[in-house]
Amino acid sequence: MDRHDADWRASRLLPPPESLAEKKWPTRADLDAAAPSHPVYIPIGIWPYPVIFNSEARKQLGITASGPADGQGVRIERDPSSGEPTGRVQGMIFYNRTPLWEKLQAMLPRPSPEMQRRALAKAVHDNAAAGVTTIFESHAAQPAHLEHYRALRASGELPGRVVMSYSVNNRHTVDEIDRWMVELPHASGRGAGDDVIKTLGVTVALDGATQFGVAHMNAPYLDIYGEPRARCRWTRRSCRQSLFLWRGTIFVCSSRSRETRPRR
Repeated sequence: MDRHDADWRASRLLPPPESLAEKKWPTRADLDAAAPSHPVYIPIGIWPYPVIFNSEARKQLGITASGPADGQGVRIERDPSSGEPTGRVQGMIFYNRTPLWEKLQAMLPRPSPEMQRRALAKAVHDNAAAGVTTIFESHAAQPAHLEHYRALRASGELPGRVVMSYSVNNRHTVDEIDRWMVELPHASGRGAGDDVIKTLGVTVALDGATQFGVAHMNAPYLDIYGEPRARCRWTRRSCRQSLFLWRGTIFVCSSRSRETRPRR
């Protein structure tokens, strides 16, 4: 478990329970026993992306027997006899930016650049040990991340090659994205760098996970709870405008991908 500061405790993503020594995920009671006076947050990396909170975290987030109400892909597990939240909440993932998710993110301390660099060093060495010699970074990749790779290379800790395609924030308007792209001249055309670290183009996620309603669908998509989930902020025009002069990786999940694909 990573200690970010004197308040919150957070773990890395937990795998399926059968992968754990205990063969089960921890409960709110387990977390209360381990850290009774600190808020604890345990994310789980499989569908439906539940997280586990202890009592203090639940209190700080305002999760009570009376609210917040379920919705937008979020389900708060409750004791059937008392209605009290059990500490487990489904649908908590960055694809699904609900008010509860945003509130949690505002409370969690951000890892320092040094923590990020140490984590990256371990990840690239784990990849190299598994036989991966080249890494393609595009999912949420930003210019600041490139500096971590450059620092690892300078210290002799980069065992392979890296190609980075900066990720466009699809929550921004096209004008905001245009201004952001002006600051990235080395990512246009054939990119920049050498055979060890190279930047090339941008990645545009036109939509996102279907189950959270961020995919652009021709017809309403019913999620596992039977609720219609479909929305999209991108249009054919905005896609063409943002990619007109850029090499880009286009990431789509939806039934309308053929309609939003720009012509060559």
